[in-house]
Amino acid sequence: TKNGVIVLDRADGSLATLSMQNQPDRAVALKRRDTSELLAEELRRLDPDNTYASAVKFGVDKLHSGGEVTAKPAESAAEKADKAAEAKAPAAKKAPAKKAASK
Repeated sequence: TKNGVIVLDRADGSLATLSMQNQPDRAVALKRRDTSELLAEELRRLDPDNTYASAVKFGVDKLHSGGEVTAKPAESAAEKADKAAEAKAPAAKKAPAKKAASK
């Protein structure tokens, strides 16, 4: 803050130390809250997710439109590795001709 740094340190979990510049340190009792309490607080503060809602609506409309979608089977990891190796490997070069033995 404009008056200095404020530090709240909870070393043991139930009792914290509040430190402010030009003020004596104070012990503050802080109750540990259950996970269910923390989740309930977070859920109360959630705003509607409009993007998710439109994606679900669009997806449901697509399902009801009757269009069929066919998916091709996924490639196995071995097939992908073979294709990658073929793409990276340079074309085979002919071996250089052997020199004739000098006399």
